[in-house]
Amino acid sequence: MTNGNRHTTADLRFVDLHCDTISETRDHPDADHHITLEKLECGGVILQCFALFTDLASYPEPEKRAFELYGTYRTFLQANRSRIVPVLTWQDFITLRQKNLIGGLLTLEEGDVVFGDLGFLDTWYELGVRMITLTWNHPNRIAGPQGLTEFGKAYIRRMEELGIVVDVSHLNDNAFWDVCRIASRPFIASHSNARSLCNVSRNLTDDMIRAVADHGGVIGLNFYARFLKEDGEDYSEVEEMIRHIRHIMEVGGEDVIALGSDFDGITSRLELKDAAGLHRLTDRMLKAGFTKDQVEKFSHENAERVFREILTDRSEPLQDVY
Repeated sequence: MTNGNRHTTADLRFVDLHCDTISETRDHPDADHHITLEKLECGGVILQCFALFTDLASYPEPEKRAFELYGTYRTFLQANRSRIVPVLTWQDFITLRQKNLIGGLLTLEEGDVVFGDLGFLDTWYELGVRMITLTWNHPNRIAGPQGLTEFGKAYIRRMEELGIVVDVSHLNDNAFWDVCRIASRPFIASHSNARSLCNVSRNLTDDMIRAVADHGGVIGLNFYARFLKEDGEDYSEVEEMIRHIRHIMEVGGEDVIALGSDFDGITSRLELKDAAGLHRLTDRMLKAGFTKDQVEKFSHENAERVFREILTDRSEPLQDVY
């Protein structure tokens, strides 16, 4: 990892738990996106989680929007199948690493795109979804101000049966603790930071950080400036990222921290401008005193551990799905 320099991570690989590139690509195809295949390859990303982001307040038929985004994702994979392949099982991930390809893991950012019918959760699974952010900024049929609904509890149980990772980023506090009470498998917060360092509801309290760790899950560091600091400056700095990484490790242990950039879903000015520059963060972690093992756990090992446990084997090859 060090290439003869203890402060260089040029050959380190990354797993990123969250981006909004699919919706941005569909809505703004000519924009300069944070994530492209070239940037993923340059940045050493071996597994990118791609969210189908649906804002319930913007789309009267949210399921239609989600399926439209799925079409965009499928077209992207088909056009680039020699460079990126979908990951449905842990064995798929092992295979793509042997072939030196990038993996794409499909997620839903807003779980209430199933017509209120758990059968459509199975449909999303068959289409390749392997992680679901249960809510996005609005109450839905899964969770409201008082916590998880009965439908939401059944939804999570079915996710665990299928082998879909539960993502608690965007959940309100009551619903978070409901997940803790009913979850029987590790769950994650794909793109959240430490609330004690930046007091916004999207971040996790120290007790929440410990709860995710106790369940064997991970927390993906979010690059959005307003989730990193409270000074009002809309500029995302590596120094602030390291402050959150250190705090989350101190509270929950070094096995709970991961990467969840939120690239293409954030509007901050960025010191790390895109996926190609991820090594700048891990280089700075080494310079700040983190060990090589801690840096590798953050960049990919912790997230891989959760996927290795949750992603189940299938009888049919994943290529047949796309």
